Amino acid sequence: RGNRLTMPTTYGAADFVTKKGDTEPPIEATLEDADGQPKDLTNANGVDFHMKDPREDAAKVDAAGSIDDAANGKVSYQWTADDVDTEGDFEAEFEVTWSDGDTETFPKDGYLDLKILDTLA
Repeated sequence: RGNRLTMPTTYGAADFVTKKGDTEPPIEATLEDADGQPKDLTNANGVDFHMKDPREDAAKVDAAGSIDDAANGKVSYQWTADDVDTEGDFEAEFEVTWSDGDTETFPKDGYLDLKILDTLA
């Protein structure tokens, strides 16, 4: 068992769903240790958010996220217009950089499943 994360809401098979062009709401998660307890991020220097189309080699998003509540493992990423300009299914993860320079990725057992839907108009 590895480190996990909990999403505040799930959307069927996807962990997060938004529409093409929507930069709100941000994606939020609670990073957890192997026992399902919130990971204390007090000694973290920062968190990055990575998202890619599983059929592509390059990441679509590789950017700094926010640590919103360090003691309770709460993190988020605020979308930019370029992040959500393409409809499709994506994989994502949060990567914490600790004060000693080590990195730790959440979740350990796969990826977050994200879906960007096309708009009707």
